Amino acid sequence: SSPLTFTINQASPDIGGLSPAVTTMGGAAFTMTITGQYFTPTSTVMWGSTPLTATYISQSQLTVPVPAALVATAGTGVVTVTNSVGTSGSATFTINPMIKITTTTLPAGTVGNPYSGPISATGGSPGYTWTVTGLPSSMTYSNTFDSTMTITGTPASSDAISVQVSVMDTVGVIAGPVNYTINIAAAS
Repeated sequence: SSPLTFTINQASPDIGGLSPAVTTMGGAAFTMTITGQYFTPTSTVMWGSTPLTATYISQSQLTVPVPAALVATAGTGVVTVTNSVGTSGSATFTINPMIKITTTTLPAGTVGNPYSGPISATGGSPGYTWTVTGLPSSMTYSNTFDSTMTITGTPASSDAISVQVSVMDTVGVIAGPVNYTINIAAAS
């Protein structure tokens, strides 16, 4: 029989995911990995209307450096990949507002009575790491990785306690330190 030609056409790229897919506004430049299929060595990547320099890893992976200027404000970035056949659907990159500590004062306490002083943060990329310095040995805090951390314990003396509190989100953006004074009254 006569030979027949069988042609395999390249497909348009398809984005399966971005890593990371979220950051905090004002963060540093970083490298993002794009996973999916039908990537080629000549694939191009766009962040909205801004071209990014793609490094071809495989048909299912590209990496791109993302400059800090693209994540300077809160919102979203739209990422697409183009090859010689077409352009992928878009993938959304989330840029969270700047992390900040919202608690302005801590409640007073009394010597010998249990104390509880919550401190909250908003914004940033969830998964918070809290740092508290200046607590006496009778008091502590629990790093729950939540947006609210609580100082607890039983004050042992009526001195005012000065503490410094900072919080860092999962992409390394830090809020603080914020200085607080916990006034401790003598037991009645």
